[in-house]
Amino acid sequence: MLELQKGCTADDCKNITGEDGRCTDSGEDSLSDKEPSTALENIEFPLEAGDLQIISLEKLVEDSSYFRDGRSIWPEGYTAVRKFTSVTDAKVSAAYKMEVLRDPESKRRPLFRVTVDGGEQVGFYSKE
Repeated sequence: MLELQKGCTADDCKNITGEDGRCTDSGEDSLSDKEPSTALENIEFPLEAGDLQIISLEKLVEDSSYFRDGRSIWPEGYTAVRKFTSVTDAKVSAAYKMEVLRDPESKRRPLFRVTVDGGEQVGFYSKE
């Protein structure tokens, strides 16, 4: 993810080092060279990517195919915060918390919930 954000591809470099975010080929293993579970264990949270703050990735769901499709994976317990224009006052910004939960009714489908910093739920979507 960081490689894509910095404009690097797997063909360009093995990993990213340094504060300037430039690509280097130091010979060290990149995250893509490791098993996913091993690579994720070394990430410290919260993780910031631009104006997105990832609080938690939690776990990949193995018992339901609804938590993934051909292009995306939605880990259960994923939580992130991002500032957007407030839905109540367009002159200010508000922090919105985005979560992927398990739908309590179906128990097999993801539930996408968005709440504003005051706790008010502003949207949710259950993947059909």
